[in-house]
Amino acid sequence: NYKYEVKSSVLEGTDNLVNTFLFETKTGDCKAFASAFIMLCRTAGIPARFVGGFLPGDHDTATGTTSVRRKHGHAWAEIFMEPYGWIPFD
Repeated sequence: NYKYEVKSSVLEGTDNLVNTFLFETKTGDCKAFASAFIMLCRTAGIPARFVGGFLPGDHDTATGTTSVRRKHGHAWAEIFMEPYGWIPFD
């Protein structure tokens, strides 16, 4: 029952993003969801890490170029599972 918002400003300025997200606002962006997932996994003894990167971007067929901008930024989590290694969760 948590709400995803692409441009969430609800958590800006908070001292503890994960606690505020999980127990108060229940609304957040990819950083909030990934951070909370990682903390819950680590609490359960599952190795987890935060990953940031970019989505593919906008392709311009006229020029053949692709533009990757700030709006294409994204965050997700990965957990480590033997024998597979790091598995992404989004």
